[in-house]
Amino acid sequence: MKDVFKLAVKVFSYTFIAIFCVFLFSLALSAMFERKFFMILFSVIAIFSVVSLPYLAAWRQGRRDENLVKVGHIKKSSFKGLFAGLIAAVPSAALITAFLVIGSGEEMYKVIYEAVVRIWFFAFAISFDMFFKTPALLYCYLIPPILGAGLGYILGYKEISLTEKIIYKKSK
Repeated sequence: MKDVFKLAVKVFSYTFIAIFCVFLFSLALSAMFERKFFMILFSVIAIFSVVSLPYLAAWRQGRRDENLVKVGHIKKSSFKGLFAGLIAAVPSAALITAFLVIGSGEEMYKVIYEAVVRIWFFAFAISFDMFFKTPALLYCYLIPPILGAGLGYILGYKEISLTEKIIYKKSK
């Protein structure tokens, strides 16, 4: 269980780094967001980064665990990446829950929390209008990083590298 928490901290840290980089990148390119095309392009790139960094952390751990299982140091756990992704999503879920609870309170707090939620989930900016009309749907933002970590761990454990499959295509 200790290993799952260590992986969860790594996944959360990588997610936080991705969120921070996406936010800084958005500040640098904010003038381009007036056009819908650039907003969609940015969202695709941002979502890719928010999913790929937790995937990378989990893939590396899956690769290490596969070797540890072979030598008998640990038992096989196929869902370790998914559990770590779920644990790493707790701070984001708490942020959304606080936003929903405070959203019914004073207007000042609602504005502050909406700004924080918009910054935290900026990678998904293209869908903000839809999700802020039905705030409970904000929990959908938690799904991609969780699935990225789960899939990354499984593929790392099975020694399947998507990067190699994409970059190094076999010549016919």
